Amino acid sequence: MDKIIALAQRNSQYLTRWFTARPDWQDWVAQRQSNPLTSQELEKIVEEVRSTYLAGDFDEATLMKALREIRQKTMFWIGVRDLTNQASLDEVTEVMTRLAELTLELAMNCLTRELGATHGFPQYPDGRQMPLWVVGMGKLGGRELNVSSDIDLIFVYEDDGDTVGGPKSLSHHEWFARLGKKLIKVLLYPSADAS
Repeated sequence: MDKIIALAQRNSQYLTRWFTARPDWQDWVAQRQSNPLTSQELEKIVEEVRSTYLAGDFDEATLMKALREIRQKTMFWIGVRDLTNQASLDEVTEVMTRLAELTLELAMNCLTRELGATHGFPQYPDGRQMPLWVVGMGKLGGRELNVSSDIDLIFVYEDDGDTVGGPKSLSHHEWFARLGKKLIKVLLYPSADAS
């Protein structure tokens, strides 16, 4: 076992438990832990997991599994770096903030597509799709998330109306409320084995 990985495991029951459950990831982290976890590297993790699980048809359980894997790989990499004094506070907070942003974006895109297939999409009068804006408050908004931070979100949409293009139209309010509830669900409980 890599000495750095062993040191990190001595300092974290979380890493010990997950490396025991996923021994194949020890080599993955060992190959990366000496390098900072940059935004570009985090985007690669997200894309790799997205293309593995979410490239075609998927269900909510598969989305939750993908989000879990993204979070775990990120936590392993930054956790080892942090616990072995290789990562600065700025690196940790930037990684955790970027992780929240990227997983929110991925989940929102997947859930929007899923909800739209059944209920259509909220639209502006000119036919453009109306987005749900997610505003990060607190540490997320201040780009100060750490490994134990919660995220505080506010959901905002622009105008009332009814969805267009699906077999079961909803009011914009109901559509966005459902999207927000689904988003919270997949982020809070990213998989059946969430701990």
